[in-house]
Amino acid sequence: MAEMTSESIGTLTALPSSARHERYFILDALRFVLALWVAIGHLGVFPLFGADPGIGALHLAARALNTVVWGMPAVMAFFVVSGFCIHYPSQALQGFSIPRFYLRRYTRTVLPVAVIVVTMIAYRGFSQIHWLGKQSIFFQSTLWSLLCEELYYAIYPALRWLRRHLGWTPILAVTMGTSLVWSSLATPAVSWEEIGPVGTAVILYPIWLLGCVLAEHRAGHRNKPPADRAGGRAARSAGPSTPVGATGVHGGQGVLDGRDVLHSDASVRVTEKSPGRSIWMWRGLAWLTMWGSEMLHFHTPLTQIHTMLFVGVIGFFWIRAELAVSRVRSPARWLVRAGAWSYSLYLVHPIVYDVLQLWLPTVAPESRYGWCVFLALSVGLSYLFYKLVEQPTHRGAQKIGLVKAQQPTATLVL
Repeated sequence: MAEMTSESIGTLTALPSSARHERYFILDALRFVLALWVAIGHLGVFPLFGADPGIGALHLAARALNTVVWGMPAVMAFFVVSGFCIHYPSQALQGFSIPRFYLRRYTRTVLPVAVIVVTMIAYRGFSQIHWLGKQSIFFQSTLWSLLCEELYYAIYPALRWLRRHLGWTPILAVTMGTSLVWSSLATPAVSWEEIGPVGTAVILYPIWLLGCVLAEHRAGHRNKPPADRAGGRAARSAGPSTPVGATGVHGGQGVLDGRDVLHSDASVRVTEKSPGRSIWMWRGLAWLTMWGSEMLHFHTPLTQIHTMLFVGVIGFFWIRAELAVSRVRSPARWLVRAGAWSYSLYLVHPIVYDVLQLWLPTVAPESRYGWCVFLALSVGLSYLFYKLVEQPTHRGAQKIGLVKAQQPTATLVL
């Protein structure tokens, strides 16, 4: 997971002038919010009415409160962020090195996961670990989304080639069509483990691709002259603005015109002019979509397998709005700093929950005290994991360039 999978954004250093990009601190803040959302989704919302609210109005209120947070849709937003962070620094690089890309990706992601797996083996026992099937460790934990991302990394070099030669329209059309067909054929499955890693990755791949599209959109928006970004006279007299990829950041054929909904700057201009009101409208829509998908999953035949693609599309537009607003309104510094170890929070919190239930069975997470203990230890131990494991691997990955020659490259690293 952004990574979840989660994407970890390092410091963006010098790029060649043709490929230099700014860093979006809002993505750090969002990653922490999303990781915390997933952690609370697994733990449950704070038991405001106590562990046993009884029956009647309090019971109904407690049940309603517990529906406010569901972790699965947050993972879809992570996929958008992940696609953005992978594609943004490498989209315009010349001499892109596939071996270096793989080495950097897997240095960044696999080593922390390996520590998590060893930890699981230590407290569960090796005989209790299942590697394949529905009870696989990769599907009975948060590792399922990371497995999907590893598959996306594996085919990313091929994606760059297809993007250069075909453009986004056929790629998105084929992947979204495949996703819809696969999810329909998967009925009556209700969980990802019933579909397996390949089917899950196929169904959710378009969401990750939307993050790549967003990366090109933001790079193109940043490189437009101010009059064009503001929709000024120069832009109007020149007609529709040249879309990202009209000649392509890779020199490929353009396939999306300036009026395409994915690349249109109309909503971005509105967002930047009235950031406070517009961004909370987008956040409200994102949460409502998440909540609606939860209701559909648990109360109708339309499960997460059918709804997560739609959730990811809404997540794309929400994160696009967040990126636009971040140009005129900076995110809270503490959220940005916490985003540095959000990957660790995503990885560590399930282990903390499991171990506490094994070793401290009297501390019930359903109680107010137990809930606070569980969440506080998850956050604290996640930060410790970050300092001891994630941060060293992150720094090691940053030293691996994406290009073959001496050309400087970005350190926007997962």
